Amino acid sequence: MNTQRTTPSKGFTLIELLVVIAIIAILIALLLPAVQQAREAARRTQCRNNLKQIGLGLHNYLDTHSVFPASVLSPGASPSGGRISNATGWIMILPFIDQGPLYNQFNFSHATGIYGAEGNCPDAGLYPVTGTAPMLAGTDAGILANVALGARIIPGYYCPSDPGQKTHTSACHSDTAMAPRPEAARSNYEFSTHSPHASTTWVSASAATRHMFGPNSSSQMRDLTDGSSNTIAVAESTLELVNHNWKTWSSTGWYTAGVSVGDVSRPLNERRCCSWNSFTQASTAYSKLSDGGFAGSLHTGGLHVLLGDGGVRFLSDNSALSVRQALSRISDGEIVGEW
Repeated sequence: MNTQRTTPSKGFTLIELLVVIAIIAILIALLLPAVQQAREAARRTQCRNNLKQIGLGLHNYLDTHSVFPASVLSPGASPSGGRISNATGWIMILPFIDQGPLYNQFNFSHATGIYGAEGNCPDAGLYPVTGTAPMLAGTDAGILANVALGARIIPGYYCPSDPGQKTHTSACHSDTAMAPRPEAARSNYEFSTHSPHASTTWVSASAATRHMFGPNSSSQMRDLTDGSSNTIAVAESTLELVNHNWKTWSSTGWYTAGVSVGDVSRPLNERRCCSWNSFTQASTAYSKLSDGGFAGSLHTGGLHVLLGDGGVRFLSDNSALSVRQALSRISDGEIVGEW
């Protein structure tokens, strides 16, 4: 007679399996925020490094030309005589951020963007260089070639925390009927200007309110009498906007001369739109600032700013207006302490 006993099964019971799954789920829930926080910390570090490289580019440009580049040159909203150029300081520093070959392909006898004819884009045709005033510099073919170069994605001009669209499907300020519609690449970084509007030239601002950059600006180190470490040169913005959704590194538009960090009507990280209706329209997308010329980021609590001496600091959303104004202006006599 077979007296061998049957060995009981060593598998998991259903209850044990459910307990193990529950424990794993809890561990994942606990670890996920830490992983996300670590990733965002890495993205913030990369953003800071981008701004540091931009700062080096600006100072190398200064060493070469004895002046900082203008945020925009002869923009369509204010050509300052002659023909509209629409070129930007972002193009001018290309040779100093390891983008010399791209810079050499631009022909500055031609405009780098098509904004400007009669204050707006053409309703028909391609790039009007005759028949309207003010007129874009150059020829249709030359402008088209420059605009095509502006579609290049430059990694150092993008904050990795911003998931927004990196290109704009029309290199025109307003989305009018154009054929073909050129593509232009955006940027997360903007020069600090007295006004984001392209018609507010740098020389028109008083010494007490002048910022480091602006349309047709020509600031030098001697102009930063408040000290380069107390002056904002570049600030973050978002790739996409609720209004005036047109901001590229290669040319200017209506509200793309830069950002105004110290403007009382332009608080940091403002998602509502727009200033002319007291910001009553709430944005449905957190990834978008409200309008052109606003400073902000997708970093929690504030944004990075590049200072005139090349340093990078984090500016809190809760920074007082007086602090933002003092940091923005280059010669108002207000020196900021700890911030």
